[in-house]
Amino acid sequence: MRVEVQVDRLPPTRPVRPRAPLPLDKLAGVAKGLSDSPLKEALEQITGGQAKRSTRSKR
Repeated sequence: MRVEVQVDRLPPTRPVRPRAPLPLDKLAGVAKGLSDSPLKEALEQITGGQAKRSTRSKR
């Protein structure tokens, strides 16, 4: 017994577009406007960690 199968080609996959960098100043502004909450802590952690890395002195 012989079985033949015809398969259509899959369409090409779309290329992945890189994400734009986070607007740290806007995230910090949103965090300042929130009351104490886990979301506020997370936003402060994101903006604080990014800002510290970008302002480190380069000796």
